[in-house]
Amino acid sequence: MTARSLIERLWRPIVFLAWIGLVASITLRPGRRNWLGFDQLTEWCLICGTRGSADAVLNVVMFAPLGFLIASRGRGVGAAFLCGLVGSVLIEGSQLFLAGRHAGLSDLLWNSSGALVGALLWQAAQRRIVSPRPGAVVGAAGFVAVSLLVGGVLLTPRQTGADYWGQWTPALGYMPQYSGRILDASLSGRPFPSYRLPAEPPHRRLLEDGWELRGSVVVGEAPRAVSPILSIYDRNRQEIVLLGAHRQDLVYRERTLGKAMRFDSPDVRILDGLVDVQPGDTMLIAARREGELCLQINDLHQCGSGVTPGRTWGLLLYLEGPPESFRRTLDLLWLMVLFSPIGFWAVGRRGWAWGLAIGFGGGALAVAVTPLVLPGIVEPLAGLLGVVLGAGGAAAGRWLNGETSTTAEPI
Repeated sequence: MTARSLIERLWRPIVFLAWIGLVASITLRPGRRNWLGFDQLTEWCLICGTRGSADAVLNVVMFAPLGFLIASRGRGVGAAFLCGLVGSVLIEGSQLFLAGRHAGLSDLLWNSSGALVGALLWQAAQRRIVSPRPGAVVGAAGFVAVSLLVGGVLLTPRQTGADYWGQWTPALGYMPQYSGRILDASLSGRPFPSYRLPAEPPHRRLLEDGWELRGSVVVGEAPRAVSPILSIYDRNRQEIVLLGAHRQDLVYRERTLGKAMRFDSPDVRILDGLVDVQPGDTMLIAARREGELCLQINDLHQCGSGVTPGRTWGLLLYLEGPPESFRRTLDLLWLMVLFSPIGFWAVGRRGWAWGLAIGFGGGALAVAVTPLVLPGIVEPLAGLLGVVLGAGGAAAGRWLNGETSTTAEPI
């Protein structure tokens, strides 16, 4: 048996078993909440919950490998959709009996759609391998550019029209309460009390132009999760601005267009900014926006803070618990995956030139016109590595199919 035939025989079961294990670990692990009962099946909504859009996208992505595998066996998109539906029914039915899990009818649609998308991706990949077309890279690179632009737009600050309430070390229930205390606080030179803000409505005007939220704080114990020190919520209990602590980091969050559209949202931090203060010390913290975001702890200023293109994965599922080194690793992996289609679909010198120009040009445009901030050199290198890996995937596909030529008409 040749190496080619061995790989051809084994890659599908290996990928399928890995997919089954990943999906089971995500969907069939009991949670900490009580059993939700069968009444949840009477609720019908396509976008459910405060991060329903992000969950919908993740459900599509989660089932795409299943459709990809089914299509690789010569089945059509209809069979992939049907298998996705059956698999989703089994998962949602199991979740009905698991504490802390939510079984929703909308997941059937998103999971099945994910399998359909996976089948379409297999068909497109096969066309690339069997009859490569240089023009296809324009669509792949355009997808990369649009993804980064949309991610940047979703990070645009977005206030609400309801009245705003100031909060000093609030006890919100779903976040730990900060153990320190506030001595005084101000918002753009005005008093910032721990009740309804003393300003004429609409209160969103307080944050539409340049503003500064600052407070003098008696330092508390380092919290194990994000803990608000100064925050603004509206009367509908929507978070507008949060300035808090997490371990030794000063954390800043604000309501974005993505939040309004039910996506997740990354935070911004001064990493290890609280290392030099001890419980009982008095410190000054501040967040200021005048074109760019600036954070402050005592004499330490960090301006130009924000989310880089690599951190846009946080719009789908932001992980605030792991250390920053883990999140930075995800930044690089995200860019590698995002840019890999350029290398996969690039054919010929012109195809490579167009793909790289559109993909990286779209990233530069996103930094220029959206709240995304300029990354260091490592993130562009990760994107370039993703392009190389995509090209390697195309070469592996040609090898498995016995294809040797990649010639095609120029763009």
